[in-house]
Amino acid sequence: MSALRRILAVFLAVAHITATGMMAMPSAALAQASDGEPPTISFERIGEGVLGDTQVFSASVTDDRELATVTLHYRLGESSDYESALMRPIAGTAIHSASVETRGSDETVLQYYIEARDAAGNRSIQGFAFDPIERALISPEQPASAAIAATAVEPAQQVSTNSMSTGRKVLYGILGIVVVGAIASAAGDSGGSRDNPAADDPGTVPVRILVDAL
Repeated sequence: MSALRRILAVFLAVAHITATGMMAMPSAALAQASDGEPPTISFERIGEGVLGDTQVFSASVTDDRELATVTLHYRLGESSDYESALMRPIAGTAIHSASVETRGSDETVLQYYIEARDAAGNRSIQGFAFDPIERALISPEQPASAAIAATAVEPAQQVSTNSMSTGRKVLYGILGIVVVGAIASAAGDSGGSRDNPAADDPGTVPVRILVDAL
């Protein structure tokens, strides 16, 4: 009888060890497959957009295992609540994109941040709700006005002699002497006549010289 008990005890011990090992296997496999790496977000910030146009936001998002969602959180102005838009992947690429309508708004800024999650629940964020990324919204007329202003203040093209060769400087000097002589001759003959009266100040003769650079 005692031998039977020993056999039964050994059997129960082996069964317990086997059951314990089988229960531990999923935990070990889960530990090996654990994902602690969050997604990576890479994108180029666009500083300005035209108010009234559809604003497009794109980002390249990757994960070492399985990417779950990429979300754009945005708001028009600085005091409104954030809204969310799912950024959908472009087929065959890691680029995710979403668009925001600004038609009918008079806000001058669009604030946003991007959030990516993987299948394990790891999360990455570019920007924050309390410190968002901003895109200025410019009225459609403003860029044209700025271009006109820039054109109006653009200085006239001038010929610089700093980089001219010595031969060109000598040539311009000779032309200057000829012009001065012409001015002196004109001043000497400035007595005028009844049909061609003299200038009020014979010593002053306005002359404009246009010289094309050689």
